[in-house]
Amino acid sequence: MNKGYLGTNFSWPESRVLFEIYTNQGINATELCEHLNMDKSYVSRILAKLEKKVYSEKTCFGE
Repeated sequence: MNKGYLGTNFSWPESRVLFEIYTNQGINATELCEHLNMDKSYVSRILAKLEKKVYSEKTCFGE
């Protein structure tokens, strides 16, 4: 049985992050923290977990 949010493989915080990324294309980690009122380290851990699952990827701009 799937124990994620609404029967998905994602926790509630992961679902929130994915929704923000989907609805705000190009959003960065700092903006995610502000939009979701989450701690930077917590958002970083969620993003790392999602990257590992290949649901998101890092993009660098202006290097």
